[in-house]
Amino acid sequence: MVPRINKDPLQKGQSIRLNERITAKEKELSKISRYRQGIYQDWKDGEITHKDYRQMKEDYERQIEAINRGYRQSARGKGGA
Repeated sequence: MVPRINKDPLQKGQSIRLNERITAKEKELSKISRYRQGIYQDWKDGEITHKDYRQMKEDYERQIEAINRGYRQSARGKGGA
């Protein structure tokens, strides 16, 4: 019984930290998604070239995939981002 009681605060702390990491990654994902949408408008407005648009879009998509991959790994208990 004592080990179980001692373990609960640790699990609660881990849960809080995990939730904080998830929230931070969701904010980062939202920010990157906004940037990705913004560069489309920049291209359409003639502020950047199509080549620049494609390069930046690919970079943002890589960042999004890395966040999603880290999230999936964390959800499976393998650590990650």
